[in-house]
Amino acid sequence: VPPVIAAAEKITLTDEHWTVINYLRDKYKEDGQTPNFRNMLAEIEDMHPGTDWKKKLYELFPNMPARQGARVAGLPKPFGKGGY
Repeated sequence: VPPVIAAAEKITLTDEHWTVINYLRDKYKEDGQTPNFRNMLAEIEDMHPGTDWKKKLYELFPNMPARQGARVAGLPKPFGKGGY
């Protein structure tokens, strides 16, 4: 129920939000865990080049994109702190 969660997070879902949500869900299915921000950023940039995804992710999910994106996608938060 991403629209309900998004509304609680004060986010109106756009196609770009769905691009990130679907990516997160696919990665979770493949890996069994939610990607951290660094991995998410690198992989989304590879899949959808030509966008400043670091800036865009913070526009889409202003409250920590990896965590807030995962929350809106209905997934557990990523492990660790950005892969360090």
